[in-house]
Amino acid sequence: MPSRSRSFDDRITISGSRTDAPSGPVYIRNAREGEWGTCDDFVGNRLGINNLNIYRYQDRWCAFSGRWYNSVTGALIRTLEKVPCEYRIAPPLPETKFPSMSFGELDNLATEAKAKTNPGVPSISIPQFVGELRDLPGLVEGWGRGLIRDVAAGHLVWQWVFRPMMRDFWKLVGFAKAVEERLRWLRKLRDGKKGLRRRVTLRKRVLTDPTTKPLLMSLDCWYYGTMTTVYTEKVWASVQWKLLPGAVIPSEKDIGGLKRLAENLTRGFSSYEALSTGWELLPWSWLADWYLGLGTVLQANNSSLPVTSSNICVMRTSRGIRTMTPNSNGSDAWAVPYGRCEQMTTRKERRANVVPVIPFIPTALPLVDPKKWPVIADLVVLRAPKFGPSYPTRKQVVDFVKEE
Repeated sequence: MPSRSRSFDDRITISGSRTDAPSGPVYIRNAREGEWGTCDDFVGNRLGINNLNIYRYQDRWCAFSGRWYNSVTGALIRTLEKVPCEYRIAPPLPETKFPSMSFGELDNLATEAKAKTNPGVPSISIPQFVGELRDLPGLVEGWGRGLIRDVAAGHLVWQWVFRPMMRDFWKLVGFAKAVEERLRWLRKLRDGKKGLRRRVTLRKRVLTDPTTKPLLMSLDCWYYGTMTTVYTEKVWASVQWKLLPGAVIPSEKDIGGLKRLAENLTRGFSSYEALSTGWELLPWSWLADWYLGLGTVLQANNSSLPVTSSNICVMRTSRGIRTMTPNSNGSDAWAVPYGRCEQMTTRKERRANVVPVIPFIPTALPLVDPKKWPVIADLVVLRAPKFGPSYPTRKQVVDFVKEE
């Protein structure tokens, strides 16, 4: 399929004027605002899945009007009529905060997408829920050894026991709805020529730049502004699932068998789920999942249904939004601003036919990121006697985690 690149530019020119009194020259100030962008895609294969990359830019500028009089004589000095903002910079680029997705990151995202869309993975694993409930008394029986230790133990129990159990409880409340949704999936797998395509959100992030106070106008008048820049990212994926050749799902004539299959899949009552449940109930498996994502790999590749995945697409929409609002503090009182300056860059990406090839290796995300340091700190507090009376160093923390 041949690739192509297209572009558009719908910007218009806006104008304003400055007149110096009494009979001075007229200065025309121009600016371009509106939308423009580019699109890189493919020709043909309309029913297939193609890579896509779209950039869309938007600019809008504030303007200033007003009359400046001599404070002593009262004579008119200058007149402004809708003069566009002088401070014009390039639009904010989202890739400065969210770089292009690497091979390793796409590999991890595809594995996560398979895990979250796998039609054979239960909505709630009742065997795992019961196993965690049994272990709860043992997790809290050692409390009372001191405030710091209790806080550390409480944070770990909340992170990996109470919060998952509360999430599972609410899933149990919606069990009937989950069964109906599972029935719909089974029917699509059985009857649909294209199988079942599911879509799932993988990540959302918001980052900001420090607020600054640029000088918006300095030639025709003196006016400051307050500039804020926000970057957002949303990553999602779609996966197509099909039955393996020769696989059979109960027909509508056997509605009882079809419903029993849906209920068992939803509850996690199957021989395939025993592997995932056994892993989750192993001591310290939660720590391995937190750092290596082995539980996600099991969910992606271990299914209670004879299905296979294909056509994995990873999509991302990222934006950079900059707002410059006129600020009267320290500015000329006679100049009147109209509106505010707004700049936005939107990037839309689609990476088609991503195939995870090294799911057991953390290929993109660092083993220790800011979210994981509190967990390490909790573990160190609970095992502090290993380090003696002094506080552990960062190297001792890392060595301790490796030992565990």
